[in-house]
Amino acid sequence: MTNILRNIKSICRIGVGNYNEDSCDHLDNAAWVIDGATGLNGKNLVSDTSDAHWYSNWWNSYIRENLKDQTRLDDFLYKGLEDIRREYIEIISNKGIDVSSISKIDLPSASICLTRVIDNRLEYIILGDCRLYIGQSNETIKISDESVSKLDDEVFEKMRSLDDFGNVSLDDTKSRVMDKIVENRLKNNTDEGYWILSFDKDAAYKARSGSIDIDQETRVMIASDGYFSASEKYHLYEERDLLDLTFKRGMESIYREIRDFESDEERVRFIPRFKSMDDSTCVVFEISPIGRRRVLHISAQKPDYTGSGIYMSGIIKGMDHLTSGQALIAGVDSSDDLPSMMEKFKDIDLSFYPVLYNDGILDFNVPGMSDNMPYPSTIYKNMTDDMAGRMESSFLSKLDQAVKEFKPDLIVCHHLYFTTSLVRENINDIPVVAICHGTCLRQLMSHDFKKDLIIGAIPKLDKIYALHDIQAGLIRDIFNIEDSRIEVLGSGYDKTIFNCESRSDKSSSKEITLAYAGKLAYAKGLMEFFDALEKVDFPEEDLVFYLAGDGSEQEEVINIKNKGNKSKFRVEFLGRLNQYQLASMLNQSDIFVLPSYYEGLPLVLLEAMACGNSILTTDIDGVKEWLGQDINTSGMISYVGLPEMEAVSRPKVDRLGEYVDRLALAIEDSIRTRLDKNYRQVNIEEMSWNGLAKKLYDSCD
Repeated sequence: MTNILRNIKSICRIGVGNYNEDSCDHLDNAAWVIDGATGLNGKNLVSDTSDAHWYSNWWNSYIRENLKDQTRLDDFLYKGLEDIRREYIEIISNKGIDVSSISKIDLPSASICLTRVIDNRLEYIILGDCRLYIGQSNETIKISDESVSKLDDEVFEKMRSLDDFGNVSLDDTKSRVMDKIVENRLKNNTDEGYWILSFDKDAAYKARSGSIDIDQETRVMIASDGYFSASEKYHLYEERDLLDLTFKRGMESIYREIRDFESDEERVRFIPRFKSMDDSTCVVFEISPIGRRRVLHISAQKPDYTGSGIYMSGIIKGMDHLTSGQALIAGVDSSDDLPSMMEKFKDIDLSFYPVLYNDGILDFNVPGMSDNMPYPSTIYKNMTDDMAGRMESSFLSKLDQAVKEFKPDLIVCHHLYFTTSLVRENINDIPVVAICHGTCLRQLMSHDFKKDLIIGAIPKLDKIYALHDIQAGLIRDIFNIEDSRIEVLGSGYDKTIFNCESRSDKSSSKEITLAYAGKLAYAKGLMEFFDALEKVDFPEEDLVFYLAGDGSEQEEVINIKNKGNKSKFRVEFLGRLNQYQLASMLNQSDIFVLPSYYEGLPLVLLEAMACGNSILTTDIDGVKEWLGQDINTSGMISYVGLPEMEAVSRPKVDRLGEYVDRLALAIEDSIRTRLDKNYRQVNIEEMSWNGLAKKLYDSCD
């Protein structure tokens, strides 16, 4: 859910110039004012009108066409400054003008106040002398950067010191203090002076920025100096009253009083100014706080250990600032350390309703969506009707308790399988949505456990989320569901944990560290990866391979470890790591490998890239589409075609030799690319859990 700006009104009026160098506009949840300034020498190098007019309107269009909810405002301005600098230089060069000949005082610039409302917060970023006024209850807050005004006051004070000030023309007065005006203009985009939109990208991160909670009815006004001069320069009103008067009397009334005052020569005679009438711009709007939902999350499995568990945990964390409370139903073992398991949610308003296994009537292990879980688990196809009945009874009892106590407005289930079907069949007055992680479809297609119930209940869900387009097609075909009720959500990662802040500097090293994280199982392709690794031509002492994870099939785990320990390269099995330990491993590695034969959507690829790793992965269905062209063409990721498959996650044995050869070549190529630095880093922050959680939350309106 996103706040929508209400009752938006604006004026943008020209002053004494031939062109209005101000601009303003708005989106459904954003509004802004831009106040352009031409270079002091009045040169128009890129425009037939006014360089400041061109500059201001360039930014107006850029914001309108490119501002997205997921982008930080300072990052957004930084990207815009990159783009406009490039365009300005191109225009200048095409006109045959030597860029190095252009003085700083010839460049156009602008003040800006950009606001955006997201999740009951008003975000703002200000450069220069635009003003932001916020009214809540009976209080008005003004937010501004006063550095430009302070330097302007120095000029105005020098004007007042002239013996004949007020008795000569404004142009004559300006010419006699031009040295001070130039001195101040040369201070733009310096810490000693002021920061403003021009062509210096660093300005984006020097801006005044922040946010205000929208927990009550809020009025907002953004103004250029040609409008707020009514209070700050001409003192027609008290500054604290300008917002109230603008809303009560209207912008047009205030604007007319400003112009009437400026037209009265006797009244303005002794007021120092740069222009007799400046461009005047103002935008006003109102915001109401949006209602926040209470969200109940449900999984039959443990809330960690597996990809879907980490996915669910990421969604819960990402929704923390969106909801008015969250609850979780999940299957756990009676021997599990629940406080430790819930430690990652310690700063979140989350109620936990565990379904305990190996306890009471549930005298068996927690069921797992994969037949090979990283902890002791019950395989669905081996469950008896009696076991399923006891599981149903225990789960529905916990669901009834959670609904009565927590009173959710929305239920988010994980996996299109047994427990999700039970929720849908028993809850009729609360929206129920579900996320497919892929393994549920594999279970459904491989045996008949509760198939009739599942096939009948899943189509009744209010919405289904797929991880990628191919999976969405499978869901549509299996359950005969129309496309409009299936949405591709993708996957995300926790950028507070997975980042390059603690990354080792290996820029001059010729050593390569490979890393893997996941289950130790045949289906992950590790046996064949070790075979391929033996064929790789690389100094044995310069390559190390770290593997994080464990498996429940002990024979497979033992065989994988035995093969790894016989490698000509150093191989270390690190066991199961928590998220912080995994991030530490990834910050020490160069290439993350995922030779798996089947995955839902491997978010570990995002985690590895966020920590600066290149990727070598099998060409798993949906991954290319999910990651997108920018990542796929960056050189950061390489795909190896899967061998011919006999069944889901099981390759044909007689085709593995050819596959191992291809995999060995791909490993060598990835090492070469990494050492030669033949790749570019990509920004994947928009794929964080916060963005994903918001996408899911908003789509449930």
